[in-house]
Amino acid sequence: MNAESIPRQHISIVGAGAAGLFAADYLAARGCPVDLYDHKTEPALKLRLAASSGLNFTNSAPPERFAERYGEQAPVFERFLRDDGSAAFIHRVRELGIQTFEGSGGKIFAREEDGRTFVNALRQTLSESGRVAFHPGHRFAGFSAEGAVLVACDAGDETVLPFPVILALGGASWPATGSDGTWVEAFRKAGLKTESLKGANCGFDAENLCPDQNAPGRDQRLPIKNVTASFGNKAIRGECMLTRTGIEGGPVYALASAIASAIEESGSQTVYFDLCPDLDEKKVGDKLLNRKKGESASTLLRKKLRFDEGKLALIRRSLGQNGAAVLSDTPALIKALPVRFLAPRPREEAISCSGGLAFDELDSSLMLISRPGVFCAGEMLDWTAPTGGFLLTACFSTARTAAKGAIRFLGETD
Repeated sequence: MNAESIPRQHISIVGAGAAGLFAADYLAARGCPVDLYDHKTEPALKLRLAASSGLNFTNSAPPERFAERYGEQAPVFERFLRDDGSAAFIHRVRELGIQTFEGSGGKIFAREEDGRTFVNALRQTLSESGRVAFHPGHRFAGFSAEGAVLVACDAGDETVLPFPVILALGGASWPATGSDGTWVEAFRKAGLKTESLKGANCGFDAENLCPDQNAPGRDQRLPIKNVTASFGNKAIRGECMLTRTGIEGGPVYALASAIASAIEESGSQTVYFDLCPDLDEKKVGDKLLNRKKGESASTLLRKKLRFDEGKLALIRRSLGQNGAAVLSDTPALIKALPVRFLAPRPREEAISCSGGLAFDELDSSLMLISRPGVFCAGEMLDWTAPTGGFLLTACFSTARTAAKGAIRFLGETD
């Protein structure tokens, strides 16, 4: 093994995704020299890709409600979010010169049309600080016999990183951007409890929702606006998307974990869609009375209930070409259209992953209890949250928590 010597006052970060950059930003702003390693040639590829369609980086939900979005890990995140939650995130984004605005559901966006402006501003700040050295072509290679972190360059030579080290290795969604989940095996080999990485906030293949091969192109992928998806005792309202193989979108993502678990245990599951969440069944029925002679069912639904093409396509695919006629005669189906979900889409397509390193392996500063000086942050930790700004906020808050811990480990004052 060809081992290099790195000054011990440096803090190493392995993983240049969102969490890695947030940790580097915090450390550099406090005068800490940082060595940032990643096996890709460009940092923040996944963040840049996500930002290309508008960057929803956090949410305006009050603190007591914000932590609830992390489910079983809510008590853990209450602590992280206390000092490094949405308010701190918004403040830092604005410090970088990015204007923000609030959208529906409390979602906070970067005002620039292209959210990549934020990513560029963050990268520029790190570069201009003169304290962050980026080392591309270096992948996490596990732990040495003594418990130190190893990184391997493309040529195969390994480097032993001095403590402290922050690992921000990501999940396993969008692997082309660098988060491929290959670190899991090394952690398990080291005896660290790590749950399997599974797709979260993902779409599903659904029965009969694969369109006819002769269907027009516009019928292949369509938004389904203003619906409520229900599964078990949860109902989530929002916009879905009809895809070539099934359905995805905010309400489906929010229910994905429960649906996927149920499918894994007992096979396909039925999810119900309320196509008119603002009207009760009686009012829906009243609106469909007095149908004009010769008026098609589709026209009736468009005019009386303002159904868009997405809803009509969903009806056709789930109930057949005469589905609109069936619905117009059965208001109850409009309020609870059954769609059979067959399987989640591959985790590579998911927005995020569930599973990862168990919090039981970490102390309150996100340092590995069994390996003092090694901190972990971001999506590699075992948590999940819905879309809407909660995912990136978790990366921000855990990154800053780990960075503070690394500074304390060096004996410096924060």
